[in-house]
Parts: sequence; C-alpha cells; structure tokens
Amino acid sequence: INHYNDKFIGQSLNSSKGLFFYYSSKSNKKAWVDYMPKTKIHNKFIRDVYSGSLCSDGNIIAYGSRYFDEVLFYNWNGNLLKEYYFSKIVNPILSENFSGVDPQSKLFTLDIYGTKSFCYILRANETASNLRGSLNFPSQLLIFNWQTSLIKTIELESLPLCFCIDEQNNLLYCIISSSELNDFVKLFKIPLS
Repeated sequence: INHYNDKFIGQSLNSSKGLFFYYSSKSNKKAWVDYMPKTKIHNKFIRDVYSGSLCSDGNIIAYGSRYFDEVLFYNWNGNLLKEYYFSKIVNPILSENFSGVDPQSKLFTLDIYGTKSFCYILRANETASNLRGSLNFPSQLLIFNWQTSLIKTIELESLPLCFCIDEQNNLLYCIISSSELNDFVKLFKIPLS
C-alpha cells in the first residue's frame, strides 16, 4: 500500500478484482482499476499474470507490469491517462508451478520508485530463468515525469536487485550482486538535464 495524504493505492494478494485499488479516506471511496492489457487469462492465473508495481506523486498513479511490457498512468478516479508499450504484448507462459507463470516468461517492471518530480521504473526485459542464474544482464531505468512523458532511458550494465533515487544530488543508488556472491552498493550518477 502507498499513502498520499488521504489517498491510498495498493494491490491485494487475495483479490482478483483489478490491477490495483485506489481509496480516499476523505470520501470513503474505494474502487479497482480494470486489468490492462485486455487479454484472456484463466481466473486462477489472473493475480499472478497481472502483478506489477505502483507509485504516485499524490495526483497521478504509475503502474508497471511484471509480465507485460507496459507502463500505465492513471488519475485518482481510475481513468487511464497514458499507456506505453515497449514491445508487442504477449501473454506470459502459464504454469501450475512457479506461482502461475513459467520462468521462461519475460519479466519487465521489477521495481518502481516515485519522487515529487519523477517516476523511475526498473525494466529487466529478460526471462526469470535467466535472471535466476545471473543478474549480469543489461537493464533499463525508465524515467517519466508526472505529466506522463518518458523523458529519459538509462541503460544499465547489469540488473540491480533494488534501487532508490537521491534527486537532490542527482544520484541513483543500486544494490548489485557481485561475482563473489556478496552484495554491495554501486552508485550511478544520473544526468537528468
């Protein structure tokens, strides 16, 4: 769950009502955003196939899908404002094992981080089975402003385990797995201007 003044957004592991819910404690209104992209998935796989990550600046909600190569922006009424597709939408390979999605399916949005000015999305574009063996795959950091424009794509040499942003000092902090099996923090400078 993410909280912004009297507003909340989140996903539920126990519900297949939509991509995410939004709630206002001021109006006591709770609603779900419909699944995107519209595709036919058996109900028992819906929660897994449509998993993703959320962030907001308090006015706009950004959603990055784990198994579809999409980034979606919504307002707080649940209206779709803008959609980005970075490759052809293909349904992931379903499996009774592996939490409903086969590890041969590609992973896209792995993490998301929002600040007052920007939304940062870590995009893998690699199969889960390949990433289990090594994180030495290139990845991308997609940078959007809250007017829903993609302003920059930063190519990363390897896939961070997680990241956060220091906008004041223009830095990206990542945890990258080292070849010695010890994790360390690698610092990236982000030229936003």
